Amino acid sequence: MPSVPKDLSPGARKVWKRLGPELLRYNLMSIVYSDTFEDLCETIADVKTLRHALRRRQAQLREEGKDEAEAWEARTPNGMSVQHPRVQNLRNARMDMHRLLKLFGLNPAEQAAVTTAVRAQFKLFENDDAPSTPGSKPPAGAGEATSFADF
Repeated sequence: MPSVPKDLSPGARKVWKRLGPELLRYNLMSIVYSDTFEDLCETIADVKTLRHALRRRQAQLREEGKDEAEAWEARTPNGMSVQHPRVQNLRNARMDMHRLLKLFGLNPAEQAAVTTAVRAQFKLFENDDAPSTPGSKPPAGAGEATSFADF
């Protein structure tokens, strides 16, 4: 596992420590991916920060007896209601996060493909413990899938 970058934000450090071992377990992490993984960790931390900021604003509005949906709005100098910049930042950060998660197989569809590939590599032959001799063939039926679950 690559070491945690020194300039990683505290939130991204938590993500690194949480996701890194899982990626390593599935052989999806190496030193060459550390920059992309760093981006993923920072992006997840940013999404959480933005989401928490909006939730705090909603709680503040509730305490004031106002509609909490106003947390998603801002006012222009002319008094017009517009989407709060944090909402757009959150949307963009989420899109980036999902794109990066996909690269590491960390969404349900991609994870199924990764899990299938990893399980297929665990045991290639029926009698994997036995020493092989050059030119010998595996027993008939060894390693053949009988259903989708066998992958």
